Order: sequence, then C-alpha cells, then structure tokens
Amino acid sequence: MTPEDRAKIVVRCQNHKKANWKKTDYRAAIPIDNEYFVKYGDVPTLAPEAATHQYVSEYAATVAAPGTPRIPTVKSYFIHEKSAYLVLEYVKLTGSIDPETTAAALKWLAGVPLPPNHTFGPLAGGHIRHRFFKDYQAPLKFSSVEAIERYIERGRTMLPTQVQGKLDVVSIIGEPSIWIQSDVHPSNFGRDAFGNIYIVDFGQIAPLPKSFAAFIILSDPNLAPFAKFLGLENITNMASLRRVSHMLWMKGDPTLGLNDDGLLKDSR
Repeated sequence: MTPEDRAKIVVRCQNHKKANWKKTDYRAAIPIDNEYFVKYGDVPTLAPEAATHQYVSEYAATVAAPGTPRIPTVKSYFIHEKSAYLVLEYVKLTGSIDPETTAAALKWLAGVPLPPNHTFGPLAGGHIRHRFFKDYQAPLKFSSVEAIERYIERGRTMLPTQVQGKLDVVSIIGEPSIWIQSDVHPSNFGRDAFGNIYIVDFGQIAPLPKSFAAFIILSDPNLAPFAKFLGLENITNMASLRRVSHMLWMKGDPTLGLNDDGLLKDSR
C-alpha cells in the first residue's frame, strides 16, 4: 500500500468521523470502494486487534481442512497522528449463520495454536476485553493468569459473607488458554455469496483460560446448547464467576484496589 493510498484512507476516515460521531449507531469503521474495510481508533485499542487479526488470518490461510472459517486479509496497519488504521480486505457478506455453525467456528478458533511464548491475553498487550469485567474491559493490564486469579478471589471475598460460603474459590491457573471470541453477536460472523463462513471482528478475541470461554457460551441462550460440543460443559467455576462479575459491574472502582499483578496497590 502506497503512502498516497494511506493518505486517502486517513481523509476518508476523518470525514466519516466528522459526519457520524454524534449518531447513536456510530462505528469507527468504513468500507472504501468495495476494496477495503477500514477500522480506525486509538492505538491501545486497535494495536492488539490488528496483531490478533493478522496472526489468526495467516494461520487460517495455511489450513486446507473443509469448514475452516475464512478471515479477511490484513492489507495494512499504520498510525497517523496518534490514530491507528487497520485496513482489511473487503468481504461482502450476504447473510448470518445459525448457532450451530457459529459454534463450529468458535471451536475452530479455540484450536488455533498460540504464538510462541504467548500464554494469555491480547497480542501486543493491553487490557483484556471480556464481558466478565465492568464495561467489557479489564481495569488492569494483568501480568499473568495468577494475577487474574488473585483478582477474582479478591472480588469473591468482597461479596457478603453468606454468599461467599456458597461459592467455590475460582481456580484457573491449571486451565489451558484458548482463543476466545468474547463478543458472540451474530454480526461478528457471516457467510459470503459462495457459502464461505467468515469471522470478521477481532476486537474482543484473545487467548484466555477456558473458564472465560464457558462464561461467554453458557451466558448465551443460542450457544449454551453447544457447550458440550465446545468442551465447556464441566467447568466448575461458573457460579463464582457470575457472582463476582455482577459485583464488578456495580463497583465504582473495578480495580478492587489491586495492581497489574493482582496484589494490593501498596504491596511491596
């Protein structure tokens, strides 16, 4: 992609933002001439999405197995004046897919190998985006799975005593991390005119302990029947995670007084 192409994309996106940012259905994304689909925004938000999309797209291109979902190709990712631009192949989707097909796409995604030396969380770093957390985003940049577990336990101990006694301590350290789409809205999947299945939004996709996948699937009435198919039927942390999540959404300070290591902020 030439510098001139990028300059034109920046102008188109800036004009789109000026014309639409006050609308309730505004999205920082725009198709350009049926050639590109461009997402734009702040670097901390878009950099992890770009890295994840690129990685999974490249992996999908190497898999010839029937039924492998397709991923729009990343054409470019660049930063201009502190804004990031993710330029994707334009794909015209002609319809949505049913829950069974969505579950199959999620199962494929969960089986994508993790990058070397990456064990959990967004590629390129940043905050985990998942509906367990208040406002769909972790308030901390957790340094490890152990830090997440400490955070969840801190939340459990802040529940009323009579509730705590009915809930198990959440254990996620021994769980495998798998790729999770935390936003399973039908608009994030689709089918083209040739019947190919697509995964099209990577803003909330990241490797996380398996319990976080179960939290999403078992909370969705359309996908919950496929929990066994997805290997998520025997997760024991659900009651505790649901109660802690509900409490987090009510908290004024969702950090719970902890740092990125899941320790009290004044700990040394």
